[in-house]
Amino acid sequence: MQAMEFHAVEGDSTPLAKLTLEPPELRERLGLRFLEVDSGLGPVLFAFGQLADGTVIGFSRLIGDERYPGTELYQYAGRRPLDVLTELLFETGLDHDEVSWLTAPPLDEDELLWARSRAEADTYLRLQAAFEDRPEDPVEDAVDAEVDGHPVVRCHDVELHLLSPSGGTTQSSKIIDPGGWLAIAFQRAGSGQHRRAAEAVGEALRFLPPGTDRLPVRLFWTPVGLRTLRQHPHLFNRGALEATLAEYEAAAERSGQTYGSPS
Repeated sequence: MQAMEFHAVEGDSTPLAKLTLEPPELRERLGLRFLEVDSGLGPVLFAFGQLADGTVIGFSRLIGDERYPGTELYQYAGRRPLDVLTELLFETGLDHDEVSWLTAPPLDEDELLWARSRAEADTYLRLQAAFEDRPEDPVEDAVDAEVDGHPVVRCHDVELHLLSPSGGTTQSSKIIDPGGWLAIAFQRAGSGQHRRAAEAVGEALRFLPPGTDRLPVRLFWTPVGLRTLRQHPHLFNRGALEATLAEYEAAAERSGQTYGSPS
């Protein structure tokens, strides 16, 4: 992200999220230039930054209000908040745990976690446990239930809703992003499950927008997905993913593995 000189920005600002960091930390880490300005709530420290695609971000901190720590974020582009936040985190090196809240999605967006199958729900639970370095298998604690006539899988504070079989599995995942699928592929290949590793790479390929050869940063919305993108940015293009897929499929053929159940 590029720091911008303080100036009037055309267009209306809309809330984006709030960071746990204070302006001095953001000044040091991101090179932002904060100035004190007046607002309807009183004096604030304010700075502007610009993402690589030109989206302008505002950073605001109400001076003297110690009840609510952190710095609020605004955008001047009217884009989907989660997309902008994902790009901001990637470009700045900030992490999801440095975000205290994110603007709620529009009313027509579903906030539920939808898995395309029970197998995908189990994969999601295990991926989260691996990312958090939890040794236990969370699937053993999962409980099957029903909500509004459709099945759900509950595990501690996570509730995954299962799509009906008629929904099909041709769509890309709504709970595991392409970075998450590549992390799964690495795990499976490391344990000799090359056919299932190839399936996971295939899931990452589903996210490629038509007519493009590289996955946009905005598609890496999860902490594990963003971390994988930062570690292996060169792998998230069509050529590299197809080469990795072919490598895992060849390894599976050599070992005589067959296709199993969907992820």
